[in-house]
Amino acid sequence: ARLECVRPLLERRGTPMQRSALYSNLARQLNRSSRFGPSDEALDYARAAVDALPPDAAPEVRGWPQFSLGFNLLMHGDHGEAERELLAALAIAEQTGDLTMQTRCLAYLTIAARRQGHEAGVESYARRCLDLARAARMYDYIGAGQAGLAWVAWQRSLAAAAPADQVAEAERRAQLALESWQQHPAVYPLHWQALWPLIGVALAQDRVAGAIPHARTLCAPEQQVLPAALAEPLAAALAAWDAGRAEEAREKLQIAVDSAQMMKYS
Repeated sequence: ARLECVRPLLERRGTPMQRSALYSNLARQLNRSSRFGPSDEALDYARAAVDALPPDAAPEVRGWPQFSLGFNLLMHGDHGEAERELLAALAIAEQTGDLTMQTRCLAYLTIAARRQGHEAGVESYARRCLDLARAARMYDYIGAGQAGLAWVAWQRSLAAAAPADQVAEAERRAQLALESWQQHPAVYPLHWQALWPLIGVALAQDRVAGAIPHARTLCAPEQQVLPAALAEPLAAALAAWDAGRAEEAREKLQIAVDSAQMMKYS
């Protein structure tokens, strides 16, 4: 409501930096209200925030809108372009010495690489993210780094002839991610980064009961909205489990995991 109140004044009379901040905040508000689902409007605002800056804007001013553009491209599903824009934001953050922004960039670069299936990129970004996040005690991004490494281990387990060690590593890293997010003062909305490997591990070990709580968390309203191809079989699995149909629940969960692997969530 406050954004709508001040928007006409800022658009008519505001400085370029004020208009850029306005558009960045409009994008942020839309992301929150849509549970970080794909939004053309939010992406348009993020682009407008960058375009509003004067060409000679200092790196300290340009860093946040540049990061916001990369983040919104990622939420929109444009993973390759998101990676390029986030790398540009990371370069600005390194130039200015902004360790918090570097950590944020690396966390979402990890997701961008993951959604493109780039295992080496995920591992590199995640390890760098984890190092910086630990130094800054940023528990949300400590968890993101651990979740990225959990995904790497899970991918290696799927490709390995003797995957037991990698399965254990995937489960360990994913649990560490959940523990880190529990220490974060706000609810972290991207638990899927750790939960998909955990569901995959549970099903591979025929532990349907162990996968169900993770599925419930994925469907919780405070978590990022999932594509229908993932949300629908998850909801069907939970309904079947609650009705006492364990085998049907397992089948629906397996459909969800198979789709998540194809879409590079799992």
